[in-house]
Amino acid sequence: NNCTACAEVLPGSTTQLLASESPMDCVCPRGTFWSKVSEAADPVCKSCLDGLVCQGGTTQQNVSTGRLRSETKHRPPMQAAGYSAGTLDFEGVHPPWVVNCEYSAHCPEGMPMGACKEHA
Repeated sequence: NNCTACAEVLPGSTTQLLASESPMDCVCPRGTFWSKVSEAADPVCKSCLDGLVCQGGTTQQNVSTGRLRSETKHRPPMQAAGYSAGTLDFEGVHPPWVVNCEYSAHCPEGMPMGACKEHA
């Protein structure tokens, strides 16, 4: 039996389904996010920061490299309602800042890092 625990593959992770067989099935659980301290560092699952929403798991993204294909990515944290966060320097890094919005209507939940709702 060649079982590898998710803790060895991605510290803090788990699988979404019972009886998963691939290390690729290891994902960060809800309330955490896939995090790296530098682009070269090994990733870990970190607790969600105040002002962010962390759903965990993965998402499918369309990637264009001459032809369209789908790629599985770890789900990034999103801004919580009433908060704004700085744009990430690279995938998995903590945002440079997270602040309360002056007008919470401009900061709905689920916006990507660094995004704000357009002013009406």
